[in-house]
Amino acid sequence: MNRFLCGFFVVFLLNPFLNYSQIDDTTLQKLSDTASFDRRYQVIIRDAYVIHKTDPAKSLQYALTLEKDTAKVDDRVIIASMYRLMAHSYGDLNNRPATLRAHIRRQEVLRNPETIMEKKALAAAYYETGAVLTNQEDDALAIPYFEKCITLSELIDDPITAGQAEIELGVIYAGGSRKEEGVALMLKGANVFRNTPYEVLLAYAQIEVAKVHQKMGNLARSWTYADSALNNIGDPNKFPDYSGLVYAGAANILLEAKKYPEAVDTYEQAKKVMETHNKFFYLPQTYRGLSKAYKSLNADSSIKYLEKYVELNDSVLTIENNKKIAELQIIHDEQENKREIRLLNEQNKIKEKEKELIEKDNEQQKAQNKKQAQIILIGVISLIIVVGLLFFVFRLFNVSKRQNALIANQKRVVEEKNKEITDSINYAQRIQTAIIPDKSQITHLFPDSFVLYMPKDKLSGDFYWCGTAVNNDDLYLRVFAVGDCTGHGIPGALVSILGLNYLKLGKSDKSVNSPAQALDFMNRGIFSIFESEEETIRDGMDISIAAIDDISMMMYYAAAKNPIFVVRNGEIHVLKGDKHPIGKSDYDHPEPFTDYSFQLESGDMIYMCSDGYQDQFGGINGKKFKIKNLKNMMIELSTKDCPAQKETFEKTILNWKGDLEQLDDICMFGVRV
Repeated sequence: MNRFLCGFFVVFLLNPFLNYSQIDDTTLQKLSDTASFDRRYQVIIRDAYVIHKTDPAKSLQYALTLEKDTAKVDDRVIIASMYRLMAHSYGDLNNRPATLRAHIRRQEVLRNPETIMEKKALAAAYYETGAVLTNQEDDALAIPYFEKCITLSELIDDPITAGQAEIELGVIYAGGSRKEEGVALMLKGANVFRNTPYEVLLAYAQIEVAKVHQKMGNLARSWTYADSALNNIGDPNKFPDYSGLVYAGAANILLEAKKYPEAVDTYEQAKKVMETHNKFFYLPQTYRGLSKAYKSLNADSSIKYLEKYVELNDSVLTIENNKKIAELQIIHDEQENKREIRLLNEQNKIKEKEKELIEKDNEQQKAQNKKQAQIILIGVISLIIVVGLLFFVFRLFNVSKRQNALIANQKRVVEEKNKEITDSINYAQRIQTAIIPDKSQITHLFPDSFVLYMPKDKLSGDFYWCGTAVNNDDLYLRVFAVGDCTGHGIPGALVSILGLNYLKLGKSDKSVNSPAQALDFMNRGIFSIFESEEETIRDGMDISIAAIDDISMMMYYAAAKNPIFVVRNGEIHVLKGDKHPIGKSDYDHPEPFTDYSFQLESGDMIYMCSDGYQDQFGGINGKKFKIKNLKNMMIELSTKDCPAQKETFEKTILNWKGDLEQLDDICMFGVRV
């Protein structure tokens, strides 16, 4: 009797769900205490994801049932999550066209997002749509989805989603003609996941970089990345898609190196993950690899896996699937065209209304012009009378006017000269700004970094620079530098432009293969420009330059009278270089610079800076800030995020300076490893 009453009240309270025959009673029972329709929808989706782990066909029925009631749901993010469930269910049932259709429906639901949650959901939809197209080997369609995902994720400060899209976009670039750009983009995206629960994405990026080196014939370099990737997988069952791809990629490299037993073991790990989690899309190539690896070890096993490859490949990648995806894209394009036609029709209606309003305005304007003509006639007559009276007054002031004109002309000449000087300085400032890296270039190479740049005047003798390089040992390096030219203003700016120019030229010169060689190249260039018996550079330029290898975590550096500071666990390491600057020597041949290296650790904070900060006068007694206080600040702030560090450094020096004049240009470049 009690069970009958309980069932009666559940049916009575959940009348909107009476037609949900595909949903289990245990799920419907949970909704008895839930009044909000949106909340009920969420409960069903959550239970469906639990069921999806073991029965994707059943979770698909949940999604198809919920789709009938989307009109009753107010929250667009919840509706999008239902289509995401549908896409994942179709994916595990090996129906890629339906998977893609569900992802595109998610995007339509989230069109023109307003809230942060809607924007995050749309960015995820862009990423997953691109991933499906990439798996279908349709990179041309996938690229714009990944690009839109990165743009939107950066707008809402979602580095996880942006990092995933950067890795996938980098894979596509590296597979084509943009290999260097692709590798840089993959490593940039991978850095987001270092020391996080999603470190398997770091492993995935590393295995894709390994594949690039494999295609280039550099198996030793390829295995370095592959071995690092295997060590970063973690629990392979947590993210089976990525871990399976990492195992399979490493096995391919071992196979090409003819290490057949190791290749078999690694392929078996990939097969175990993919079979356990029903990742049938990736299994055909794994079976094919096992067949090749067993060929010289066990002929029967080789034949067995070759047969499995043929059987599964025919069922997973069919011509019909490709046709359906092409048809789906055409349908999507047609919907976009219809939407644009509707907008054009609405714009035409607006233009017609505007035309009617203009015609009415013209009629009113004609009547108004007639009245104005009468007023003008009266005004002209009055003006003639007034001019006659003023003629006599005008003659009295004629001499005074000539004198005023002479003064005004002299003033104009002075103002024009001042304007020419100001325009020249402004133009020089634009030139200097154009060659200094902008914020997007810096964050592209060093996501966790800051630059404090405070010129004394419009033009600065301090400068900073960053870029990438591949040395003769085939190491991909991220490079950054800070320079301090003697003086400030126009003279300092001219020398800083020369320094930046030779850094850029040195990047492409084959003779430059280390930071010290980059400084030697710059030194020779500046000497060649200023060498003459009458004129020499009396002072010079202090500069430090460093290059980071993300695989070995080694920093290679050289310095000309400008040390580098590394803060680790509350201790500061001062990395000194050579004592002679750029451009100053008493010898016929410039003294060469020295290469150094320093082993980095994750979490290290690196600082490069000019001497403008420490030499600034201020405080209660008007004394210099001093290097000791600057080091203490670096230690204290090193654990904070980079934007907060920049804000504190800037506020501190401004408060210290107070009403005193800024003594010199200030530049500081901070990078967290």
